[in-house]
Amino acid sequence: MKKIIFLILLNSTIASLLNQNRVYATDSEYIPNLPKILPVSPNAASLGQYGKTPISYYNGTTNINIPFYEIEIGGQKQSIAISYHSSGIKVAQEASWVGLGWSLNAGGCITRECIDGDDFHDTKTMPYYFNDYIDPTSSNHSEVDFSSYDTEPDIFYFNFGEFSGSMFFTKGTTRTPIAKIKSCNKYIEATYDINKRSWLIKDGNGLKYYFGGSSSSRDISSGNNVSHEFRSEIPPALGGVIPSFRSAITAWYVDSIVAPNHDKIEYQYTTELISTVTNLNEDIRIKQSILEGGVNCSADKDFFKDFSYSNADIQQCILRKIKFKNGEINFSTSNRDDISANLDTEAQKLEQITIRNNSEEIKSYHFSYNYLGNQSKSIDCRLLLNKITEQINNTALNNYEFTYNMGYLPPKDSPQIDFWGFYNNSSNPVTGYGALIPSMLLYNTNGHQLPMPGRDRTPNAECMQHGMLQSIKYPTGGTSQFTYEPHEFNNGFNLCYKDTTLTETVGLRYDETV
Repeated sequence: MKKIIFLILLNSTIASLLNQNRVYATDSEYIPNLPKILPVSPNAASLGQYGKTPISYYNGTTNINIPFYEIEIGGQKQSIAISYHSSGIKVAQEASWVGLGWSLNAGGCITRECIDGDDFHDTKTMPYYFNDYIDPTSSNHSEVDFSSYDTEPDIFYFNFGEFSGSMFFTKGTTRTPIAKIKSCNKYIEATYDINKRSWLIKDGNGLKYYFGGSSSSRDISSGNNVSHEFRSEIPPALGGVIPSFRSAITAWYVDSIVAPNHDKIEYQYTTELISTVTNLNEDIRIKQSILEGGVNCSADKDFFKDFSYSNADIQQCILRKIKFKNGEINFSTSNRDDISANLDTEAQKLEQITIRNNSEEIKSYHFSYNYLGNQSKSIDCRLLLNKITEQINNTALNNYEFTYNMGYLPPKDSPQIDFWGFYNNSSNPVTGYGALIPSMLLYNTNGHQLPMPGRDRTPNAECMQHGMLQSIKYPTGGTSQFTYEPHEFNNGFNLCYKDTTLTETVGLRYDETV
């Protein structure tokens, strides 16, 4: 009796990485997926988040901002401030150099979501910007499957001055293409110089913003991954060095801002080398033989599992000085414990901002921190901004104090996450197919159920608030307290093993300030 092969492909990952599934005619031709999006640095990620999810009551985020100074140029003001993004803390999320959820706004940057390869300079595929249109039904389809082409455009997120949003490029031939602005509420024109690997953005007021003009004002991410096939339910222990697969510029920081009257603000950086947490990606294949024309499945069912491990080594920019007409601002740092650094160095956190005119110090701000979790292991702890003290002539004048939800967060590589990467306190699957893949209820061609118990990936409204900002005490003595609740929707999601309907998902939204 003839048999039909029923092949199920499932994929899941701990990190917030997207994967392109490759489907092949037979099992022997299957090549496991590997993550193809290079992660950006923690500092750039904290700024790029505003391009992805702008602050708005419409999407449930609130404007939490601590200003320090304003620089005037061309009739416009460039603010130096820190801001907090209230959309929730993910398990794999690293803190920026001013603490978990916070970002320093002091110039700005452009971050890239590098999908599959660098659109302009990739060395392992034909770059997206230069390759011709690929017809998936043509004879070169096999080349697409084997990654000879970069088939997807990168997405660029910007956050500088009063602008935030996203952009991308269409295919072309010019060496200075103009980006397609996907989302921004004000006029800008963004041009990328492919030869110099730098940006020029012009706004409607005539200001010119230059990004990434030197190697010290660019973040470079080098991705590493390895894959193993195992017929077991438990991911194998990782040993040895993970091989590198590609590197690319993932962020460009502003070098200078030039006004029509030639006034100029200059930004100076140094760099540090850090490593991201090693993340697990899981592929499962279940090959089920079915009797043609019958109603019963045969007993011969084959099970394959691929575990892929990935991390990145990142050259991250650290802002050291801003120079402008009649003054400068200096940024001092100190060691931090929550991020692993390379080459016998220590990762840095912002310790002090000093504002000077041409002759003397005007004022300074001092930053104090604590940690959530086990401070002896970088994978287990998160940096939290505890207090900011304003000083004039070495005399403390004003304090901002912050409190957080100190509920437990697991290690950054933990599989205890919901569908969007937030902590959900799920138990390890006792039996089943997925260490990461959720329970699924599938059907074969005869309509018979194929129950596949796995991990519980449903959201936990209480756990996803762990690590979130709870209150700010201001220099005036007043206090703001923040409460949050999950976004809600009902989509009738019925692929879970228990036919669960999702109603609480996609992180947190700001509820109220007291």
